Amino acid sequence: MYTVTTGATLVDVTAGGVVTAKTGATAAGNVVITVSLTGFAFTKTVAMKVVTLSDGGSIVVASSPFPSFDRSTEQNANTLNKIQCTEVFQRAVLRVTAVLSDSTSHDVTMQSTISVAENGATDFYDAKYVDGVAAGTSTVTGDFADVSGSLVITVSADRVAITNIQYINVFSSQTTLSGAAGKVVDMRVKVEFADSTWFDDVTALSWIDWADLVEFSSPLEKIISVAGRSATLVENYWKTVDIKVQALCASGAITTRPSTLIGVAANLEPELGDVDLGSRYGIQFPPRVKGETLSVDVRVNASTAPLITFQIVMRFDSAKVAATACDVGSNWAGYDFSCTINNPVTEALMVGADPLSTKQGNALTVATVTLEVVSGFKARPYISTDCSLFPFQLTLPAVLSLTPPTGSTPTYMVHQYTTATASPLRPIAAQG
Repeated sequence: MYTVTTGATLVDVTAGGVVTAKTGATAAGNVVITVSLTGFAFTKTVAMKVVTLSDGGSIVVASSPFPSFDRSTEQNANTLNKIQCTEVFQRAVLRVTAVLSDSTSHDVTMQSTISVAENGATDFYDAKYVDGVAAGTSTVTGDFADVSGSLVITVSADRVAITNIQYINVFSSQTTLSGAAGKVVDMRVKVEFADSTWFDDVTALSWIDWADLVEFSSPLEKIISVAGRSATLVENYWKTVDIKVQALCASGAITTRPSTLIGVAANLEPELGDVDLGSRYGIQFPPRVKGETLSVDVRVNASTAPLITFQIVMRFDSAKVAATACDVGSNWAGYDFSCTINNPVTEALMVGADPLSTKQGNALTVATVTLEVVSGFKARPYISTDCSLFPFQLTLPAVLSLTPPTGSTPTYMVHQYTTATASPLRPIAAQG
């Protein structure tokens, strides 16, 4: 049996021991409940405290930066400034907190009614968001359980400047722009401001144009071209391309324009029926000094057709590098393969053939040629390849049978590709 022995005007207790605040109770106080067992000389008391919002509590309305970011709720956004050199103001998200008589806090934003006396300074929408519109002030009121609180939002014509920019790496492994010529990657950046707020990805915002805040540029448009935030692969290169992003201020109102660089390796993938050499990611040919060796993978793009036969001649400047080994590639192991080096010393000849080959893919490693640097000076030799590839596809009747129908024979479609590609400025040797 449960009996409220102290604080009976504050709470009720059911036969099952459930304690609820009494209807109409408005004060805080202490409660004592006595528990007794019928037929036994045993009692026990439980003490608890009743807390309220209306007696000793309060409603607190606060704002924080929007879009939100890590720990953004720890900052206030009571003042909304113009962003960089644009005419767009900052935004805030509102929240309502009930502080009870025991000083505990509870977020009641979703259960509250929020209103804004805008006075032309702000735009209030979706029940909890405020945008700056023009210089001035707006009063925000939050109401919960017939208790209210307020907050003044100030919209200022002052500008909050960009202080730091960080790239969000959207490139392939080892920060590589990899693919066929014309491959496009859209770059993204995080932007930080002088008031310790930031945009996690400024290019993802719909309410402010990122192009009014930052600009991207490439120092080597013939290698990686940049338009807007799109980086386009044009050609291989012997070192990384430093793509720059810098803060913008068309009006000149802010003179400090921070910037940052990202070093991107330009590395072309082979077109259909073409050959690619070197590393697939990162710099195509990492720098080496005299006496060091470089393993050069030879890759073929056969796409979805089985690669049956290939003949590849790799040419190089023997005054700069010398071929010391040539091995079957990881994707051609187990198939017929031969390689001739140093006959002449400027070439490596690779031949593979297997009519039962099932090897398909856009980057089949068929051979690996080991080159030793023999020059003690920086060298950027041209490496060229001639190749003949024979992928094939087999077209059969819709119903496959071991014996072709009378008058019908399988049809073989043979595709031959021959390329002679000069790859400029690909350094093998570095200063020794």
